Amino acid sequence: MADGRGTGGGIYAILVIVVTLLVVIILFMTGTLGGTRQADTGPALDVRIEAPQVPQPQN
Repeated sequence: MADGRGTGGGIYAILVIVVTLLVVIILFMTGTLGGTRQADTGPALDVRIEAPQVPQPQN
């Protein structure tokens, strides 16, 4: 009477491994596990925008 028994265990093991890897990758990409955050790097954040200097009239 072993028809159907034990065949789903491998599928569940593969699903657990895939879900675990996805969670680890997501946590690594968001910086929770020490990965580099993509939003904090790049030349756009290094540029400081300042107001232009307006010359004062000489009296």
